[in-house]
Parts: sequence; C-alpha cells; structure tokens
Amino acid sequence: GTYHSLALAQLRKSAHPMRLASPSDQQHLQDIAWHRAGRPCGVREIGDVIDRYKTDRAYYFGEKQDDDPLYELFMQYQMVLREHQLMDFTDLIYQAVQGLIDGTVEALNVTHLIADEFQDT
Repeated sequence: GTYHSLALAQLRKSAHPMRLASPSDQQHLQDIAWHRAGRPCGVREIGDVIDRYKTDRAYYFGEKQDDDPLYELFMQYQMVLREHQLMDFTDLIYQAVQGLIDGTVEALNVTHLIADEFQDT
C-alpha cells in the first residue's frame, strides 16, 4: 500500500480515535478556521497556506511559532480538526510517526517497503 495506507493501518491497529477527513470535510473545516482566524487571506489560498505550515515539521509540532496571521489560520485549522476528531493526510503520516516514536502506536509487521514515485518522498 501507500505510506498513507500503512500509517492509517498503524493508527487503527493502535485504536487511534481520529478518523480521516474527506475532501469535503477538509473544505468545511478550512472555512471554519478561516473565519476564526479573521479571514487573513483569500478563500482560494486557504489550502496552500495550511499546507505550507504543515510541511514545516517545526510549525506542525509547535517547536516554532509565528506572529503572521496566516500562522493563526494554520493553528485554527489544526484546532478544528481536533474538535471534530479528524485528521488530514499530513496528520496521518505525522501522527503515525510520532506514535512510533513515543510508543503509543505499534509498528506493523512489515519487512519490505518499496518506494515508487521516489521523487515524492
């Protein structure tokens, strides 16, 4: 399977309470976060802003913060996801890895991984 399907299998095996947000869930929750953050960007930019912060691990895990209103949009989105017990695809990978690190997620019995589309990793 994909990295995402392996991460989801790990989280489910460990009885992780979150479920994966559908694209329509994500759009709805992004809109809520956008309003809570004071509409800091155009509505068409919301996903790109959130993705930019999510791809920086230091922002994702709260090791780095920003006074930029766009950072507030990212934080509101993460809060709304948690309130609805949902996660998106980036959360799926991060939560599985973090769970392996802190011992809350059990590793799958996998002996080989094949990286197809290596340029995406």
